[in-house]
Amino acid sequence: MVNLRSRTAGHKIFLVLLILCAIVAAADIDTLSARLYTEFQGNGASAMTIRQWLGSLKTDGTWPDINYADSGRAVWAPSTHVSRLFSMAQAYCNPAHALYDSVSVRDGFLRAFDAWIRLDPQSPNWWFNQIGVQLALGPAMILMKNLLSASQLYSGDVILARSWAVHATMTGENLVWVSKITIWRGCIMDTVSLITDAVSAVTSTIQVATQPSEGIQQDWSFHQHGPQLYSGGYGLNFSSDNTDIARLCRATQFAFPQNILDVLSGSILDGQQWMMRGTTIDESTVGRGVTRPNTANQKGAFVTICDNMSLATSARTQEFTAFLNRLNAWPSATAVSLAGNRHFWCSDYMTHQRPGYMASVKMSSKRTTGAERINGEGDSSYYLGDGVTFFYRSGAEYLNIFPVWDWTLLPGVTCRHDITPPPLSLAYVKGATDFVGGVSDGTYGVTGFDYARDNVAGRKALFFFDKEIAALGAGITGAPGLPVYTSVNQCLQKGPVTVSANGLRSSLAAGTSHLSKVAWIHHDSIGYFPLNTGDSMIVQSGTRTSSWRNINESGSASPVLDTVFGLWFNHGTTPSGASYAYAVVPGVTADGLDAYVKNMRRCRILSNTSSVQAVRDDSLGVSGYVFYTAGSAGAADSLHVGVDQPCIVLTRESKDSLSVAASNPLNTAVTVQVTVSLALTGAGAVWNAQTSTANLSFVLPGGLDAGKSVVMNFRKTGATAALPPVSGIKYFSCKETAGTINYALPTPAFVSLKYYDLQGRTVCSFVNNFQQPGNYTLKLPVAPLARNVYIREFKAGDFVTKEQVAVIK
Repeated sequence: MVNLRSRTAGHKIFLVLLILCAIVAAADIDTLSARLYTEFQGNGASAMTIRQWLGSLKTDGTWPDINYADSGRAVWAPSTHVSRLFSMAQAYCNPAHALYDSVSVRDGFLRAFDAWIRLDPQSPNWWFNQIGVQLALGPAMILMKNLLSASQLYSGDVILARSWAVHATMTGENLVWVSKITIWRGCIMDTVSLITDAVSAVTSTIQVATQPSEGIQQDWSFHQHGPQLYSGGYGLNFSSDNTDIARLCRATQFAFPQNILDVLSGSILDGQQWMMRGTTIDESTVGRGVTRPNTANQKGAFVTICDNMSLATSARTQEFTAFLNRLNAWPSATAVSLAGNRHFWCSDYMTHQRPGYMASVKMSSKRTTGAERINGEGDSSYYLGDGVTFFYRSGAEYLNIFPVWDWTLLPGVTCRHDITPPPLSLAYVKGATDFVGGVSDGTYGVTGFDYARDNVAGRKALFFFDKEIAALGAGITGAPGLPVYTSVNQCLQKGPVTVSANGLRSSLAAGTSHLSKVAWIHHDSIGYFPLNTGDSMIVQSGTRTSSWRNINESGSASPVLDTVFGLWFNHGTTPSGASYAYAVVPGVTADGLDAYVKNMRRCRILSNTSSVQAVRDDSLGVSGYVFYTAGSAGAADSLHVGVDQPCIVLTRESKDSLSVAASNPLNTAVTVQVTVSLALTGAGAVWNAQTSTANLSFVLPGGLDAGKSVVMNFRKTGATAALPPVSGIKYFSCKETAGTINYALPTPAFVSLKYYDLQGRTVCSFVNNFQQPGNYTLKLPVAPLARNVYIREFKAGDFVTKEQVAVIK
C-alpha cells in the first residue's frame, strides 16, 4: 500500500528545496548584477563630449558622423555607436559624473538604443557581429536595465545571444568573450542557466593543453590562432576577462573551483609575469598588435588582474601582491625586479630577467607561427618570428617605434635588406626548420636556431649570462642579390651614440656610419661589442617619419616622427660561410664599457661553426653549447663537453659540483649521451677512466613537453686519469710538425688529442669529438705550445697511447 502521507511530506520537502534553490539563485544573480553595475559605472566620456553627441543626435537616433554602411574589418565605424551608448550609460549612472541622472542623457540613450536595434548593421568581420558589439552593448544594458522596457530588453538580448550561438566553434579568448557576454545576459534576463552554462564554458578554457590546441600551454605561454605566441595580446585579454569573471563569481554558486584558480595563477605568474619589464609587456608577445599604438604599457590591465586574483582567493596571493607592488612602484628603484631565465619551449621563446634589464628572443620553427596577417594588420611582420631579440631597461625602448621601424632590420634578425620586407602573402608564417629551441636551468639560458628564409640561411645562438648576452652566427649564406644584414638592435634613440673604433672614441652625428675595428658602441645605457677583434659594424641614428597607416590599413595617416638608433653587421650580397659574434651589456656607462672591454671581458667563444656554437663566462663558470650535430667543444683551460646527437647543453660549474641542463630543440623524445671532462658522481653519471670523461645520460621528454629542459646536478670526485709510465723524451721544434697518426675506426668512436703538463693538468686539446667509421690521418700540431715538457695523449675509442714530448725553442 502506498503511504500517501509520506509521499506528500516528501513532495513538500522537495518543493521547499526548490524554493530555497530559487531564492539562493535569485540572490546570487542579484549579487552578480550589483557587482557588474558598480564595475561598469566608471567615468564614461566627459560631460562636454556627451553634450556634443546629444547635440548632433538625429531624431531617428543615429549620428551623422558615423558611416553605418562602413565595411572596415579591423576598425568598423558603426561600432562607435554602441561605444557611445556605453559611455552615455556610464555618465547617467555614475553619481560623480556631471550628467548623472540627466533626463537628456536618458532620452538620448533610449533613442540611440532603439536606432541600433532597428538598423542592426552587420560587419564583414564576424568578430564585431558576435563579440565586438556585444562587449559594449551588454554593459550598457546592465547599467540601464531598469529604464528599458520588456520589449527593449528582449530586442537587445537577441543581439547579445549571437555570442552564445557560436560558442561551440570558439576557442581560447574568443570563447571567454562570448561566455562573459552570456553571463551578462543571464543577469539582464534573470536566467540562472545562462550563467551556469557560460561559467562552465569559461572554466573549460582555463586548462593546460593536453593536446596541440590554443590557450594555456604546458610551459605557461598562451597560443591563439594556432601555435602562435600571444601571451601579451589575446592572452592578456584572456587573463583580464577570466580574472574579472573569477572576481565577479566569488562567494556565489558560480565561484571558480580552486584547481581552476591554480591554473589561471600559473598562466599569469609563471607565464606573463616573466614576459614583462616593469609595466611593459614584451612586444614579441602581442603578435600583430605591434601595428597598433600603445600595446606595450599594460600597467592598468595587470594591476586589475592582480587585484582580481587576490579577491578570488588565489593560493598564490603573496606572489600576486609582490607583482602588484612591482607594478605600482615602477620605475622607482624600490621596484623589485624578477631575476631568472625562462624558456617557453611550446612557443620557441625565451626571456631573461635581471634587476637591471630584461632580454627576450622569439624564434619560429616548423612547429610554431612567427607572424600573422589578418584584417589589414601585420603586412610588414614577415620577420617577426625570425629571432627577434629585444633589450629592455626602462621598458620604453621600443614604445610605438613600429611605424618608423626598418622592418628588414629587426633586432637580432639575419635577412636580406630591402626598403620594405616581403608582404605576407599568407595569413600565417611559420619557420622553415626543425632545429629551434633553448635550454634553461632557471637562472641562465641558451637558444639555438637553424635559420632559413628566402635563400638566406645560418646557425644562430644566444647565451644569457648575468651582465651580458652573447650572440653568435655561423655558416651564413645567401643567394646573389640584396645585401644580407644581421641586426643587433633597432630602438628609439635616447641620448648620444658613443663609439670606440680604430683606437679612437667619439660621439656619432646623425646619419649612417661605417665603423671598422670596433671596440665597442654605447647607447642609452647599453653597450655592444664584437667578440671578434677588428670586426666592422654599421651604426645609424636620426629622425624618421612615417604613419601607422603604413603598417595597418586601419591606422591613422597622421605623420609619426621619431629618432631611431640602429646597429648591424653587413655580410655582403652573396655571403658564404659568414659569421658574427657580439655581446650586449645592459646597464653600463660609456666609461664603464671601456673598462669592461679592456679589463673585464667575461665572454669567450669556445666554438662558432655550423656544427657547434659555444660560449663560456669564466667569472660564473657557466658555459652554453648548441650542438647542431654530434660533437664536442671546450677550451684548453676549461670544461670539455661532448654529445652523441644534436641538442643544447648548459653547464654551471662550482668548486665542488657541476649542474648540467640539456634539451632537444628538434622537440622529440630522445636519450642523449653527454660526456664532460670531469670525474663526477650522481644519478646518471658513469666515470670512464679510458677516456677521462664522465658519461651522463639525459632522457629528454616527448609529447607536449618535447623541447623542455632537463637539469641534473653532480658532485665532483676529483678523480683523474692516471698517466702511464713513459720512457725517453721526444724533442721537436715549435715551428715544425711532429708527424702524423694514421688510424682506422670500424665503429663510431670518441677521438681526442690532448697535451698534459707533468702534474697531469690539461694544457690544450686539439681534437675532442665523435667521429664516424673510416680511415683518418691526424697531423700533430705543436705551434701553440710553449717551451716545456708535456705528456701527449691520443685516444680513439678504446685505443690509448701516451708519450712524453718536449718543445724547444
